[in-house]
Amino acid sequence: MMSVGETDGVALESAQRLAAEIQERLREDIIFGRLRPDEPVRLIQTAERFGVSTTPVREAMAALERQGLLSSQPNRGFTVNNFDAHDVEDLFAVHAFIIGRCAAAAVPLMSNADLDEMVELDQQMTRAVEEGRTEEAIELNDEIHRRIRTRGNSIVMGRLLSETAPFVRKLSDRDAETGHYLRTVPHVHILDAMRARDADKVAELMTEHVMAAGIAAVQHFIEHDRVSVDGR
Repeated sequence: MMSVGETDGVALESAQRLAAEIQERLREDIIFGRLRPDEPVRLIQTAERFGVSTTPVREAMAALERQGLLSSQPNRGFTVNNFDAHDVEDLFAVHAFIIGRCAAAAVPLMSNADLDEMVELDQQMTRAVEEGRTEEAIELNDEIHRRIRTRGNSIVMGRLLSETAPFVRKLSDRDAETGHYLRTVPHVHILDAMRARDADKVAELMTEHVMAAGIAAVQHFIEHDRVSVDGR
């Protein structure tokens, strides 16, 4: 039988997981255009939609506001922000810088066995892209990035990545049917630089890798959302 403290801990973890799930659903609605710029996002209506109390919904919306997707005003609730292609580019630039730092920090912590496993994952990803197995390729790409990120993570970088990564992932997924962002800068060059223990080169290549994904995402955003790069 669990103690009161253990019960509270389980309840807290469950509430946090619920808020994260709602945040993910709302983020997807915004990025994929189901919630449009300047559209109000009502607290009570959203809670009813997901069949939950307003507490996890409020937490999810507050997180999305920190990420720049929503804005709030006293007594008026939340509205969807109108972001453009420049905002998408800025987001990828910030994310690329952070992940580049993480990759550089991971260099002395990666064993040759770790790198061998990641080379195999990269080869599997390349085959998946060539054979049109996009979802599998995305999962493999994510796993490579996860391994690099977790090895080189710090508390500060981890917190920043928790804000940028979900947005970057969704924007990248929108262009996943072409596989373009997966084909940009191969991971093999990053992994070779890691094996050579060249942290500066790793940071440079990882930053380029993420920014290449950003270029694909910006182009997709312009073509499908009819947003001009001069529209800011």
